[in-house]
Amino acid sequence: MGFSRSQRVRLKIVALVLFAAATGWMLWLRLAEDKITDQKLLQEAVAEWKNAGEPGNGPDCQIFEQLAAQGYYDDATATAHRFKRAEDVRWSVVELTKIRAENGDIRGANNAIANLVGSDLGMKAIEVIALTQVHNGDLAAALETIGPLGNTDGVYLAYGSQQIEMGDFEGTLETVARMGAKAGYQLFYDIGRCPAHARRAKPCPQTCSPHEGS
Repeated sequence: MGFSRSQRVRLKIVALVLFAAATGWMLWLRLAEDKITDQKLLQEAVAEWKNAGEPGNGPDCQIFEQLAAQGYYDDATATAHRFKRAEDVRWSVVELTKIRAENGDIRGANNAIANLVGSDLGMKAIEVIALTQVHNGDLAAALETIGPLGNTDGVYLAYGSQQIEMGDFEGTLETVARMGAKAGYQLFYDIGRCPAHARRAKPCPQTCSPHEGS
């Protein structure tokens, strides 16, 4: 039994639709496999710099920073190793530690600098971890981090500055009491910069920020 003309037309339409769907599915699979990630783009940027003869002082610092910010720490480290100037390499160690801590990976940040403990570079890296913890409101953890260095005044100063910004002047005075004799002068100065009405209210206006005018 043959098909009528209208039936043959409908069958052709169905066949075309199925073919188009199958083709679209195959293309989608191919594109999914070949999808270029941010990591791949950044890796290719480093490769292009290398293929161009490694010009300048190394790959663009923004490539390193983006890799670190997105959590590709091994790639960021490998990129930093291509920096030609010693000061850029040292900067990258501290900056990677800072970004890693800001990303919430405190343990990883500490582990990454374990072999630098006792060096000036290691001290700077530990300090940025502690200051990040202060920024996140975890004073106890920051003091524990900075403890081996014996220099807690920098942590208290950062914490006190946050208290001033929030209008917690009584708390700031308590923080000053825990600092060295001269180290607390900056916080006294910052409190004095806030107008009297601000010292009676919370939070402290932005104009009282210790960073004002900087």
